Amino acid sequence: MALVAAAPVQGQVQAPPTRDVGAEVRELRDHVNARERRRREETASLESEVRRLRQEVDRHGDDGEDTGNYGFVLFLFGAFCALWAQNTGRSPWLWFLGGVFLNVLVVIVLLIKNANDRRDAAPKPRLDLNEHRVQ
Repeated sequence: MALVAAAPVQGQVQAPPTRDVGAEVRELRDHVNARERRRREETASLESEVRRLRQEVDRHGDDGEDTGNYGFVLFLFGAFCALWAQNTGRSPWLWFLGGVFLNVLVVIVLLIKNANDRRDAAPKPRLDLNEHRVQ
């Protein structure tokens, strides 16, 4: 025998449709559990990535040796520029600071100035007018 819902009689309040509260609770619990699993998987993935990055940093070393070597090279640029400046009668301190802070640019300028100084200091051929006189 099939149950047929009776049509509501006018003036009667129809009861709200029954809900399966247990099914809703199970559905919400499954949704929360799925979100929790995804969060744990993402956390595990991030922790794995952090471990990998730490190992990479340890493998490459982070002892500052590169910075020290770079500082030494800058000091040598400055010392070279100061020595050149002192030998050519220019300000050694100015050229030292320029060599340290503007190293490549100052070395190029230094080479150009040195070439100009050598060219200016080279003995110029003298033209002896008496030698080529017609007699």
